[in-house]
Amino acid sequence: MVFGHYPQINASIVTKLFFAAIVISISTKSIHSLKTSPPLARSDQIIDFASSQGITLTITTLGPAYRAIAKSSHLADLDNDDEDDAWNKNILGYCEGFIRPVGSILHLDKMEVYSTMTRRARKANGKFKGGGTQFGVGLLLGNLCLRHGIDNGCKFAEFLAIDDAEYQHKRLVRYYKALGLKEVRYVGEDIKDIPDRMVWGGCGTLMKAELDFLLAKWTPEFITEDGSVRITAKKD
Repeated sequence: MVFGHYPQINASIVTKLFFAAIVISISTKSIHSLKTSPPLARSDQIIDFASSQGITLTITTLGPAYRAIAKSSHLADLDNDDEDDAWNKNILGYCEGFIRPVGSILHLDKMEVYSTMTRRARKANGKFKGGGTQFGVGLLLGNLCLRHGIDNGCKFAEFLAIDDAEYQHKRLVRYYKALGLKEVRYVGEDIKDIPDRMVWGGCGTLMKAELDFLLAKWTPEFITEDGSVRITAKKD
């Protein structure tokens, strides 16, 4: 039996073709990912999403300092001269801090969400779901501040989980790790920690993350793949 003559295949050519196919496959997936991933949520989009959930979000600045406030949009302010009375001003929570003059860092100083006020909002409006995300009002406040930092040239966010009480400290660390921040180190009573204690006003776990990473992580909660603001909460 006579077999036909087959040309020899160069092994190096086969290897190059194989890796070229892999590169093309990866590039195609990357292009598809770019097409389907929405850009980072803007401040107005986060505010519009909050509004669809019955929450009025605002952010004010004074020099490098900023303060974001979440209020129930279906409850009118009550008549009261006490500007700091959250109950009478229907304040659900707030987040505040400042932009550090050096280091491109957004300093997240404090966030507080009033559980009594969210319960009051739910009682007044049966459709109120607490903010439309798994982390509720806090996620809305935090991401509005992140966007503020990005718009002002910041690259990183830092937060100190204050160690006032062991249980509360561990709870804060878990919460902010779930949001996407990473533990950097513990700021204690040592001499080397004095500068950090002066900045933060106490001891605790220093946490940090890139702003773009954090906002990219949570942007799908606020806008769809085509860039439209969600009018209903995202379903996993």
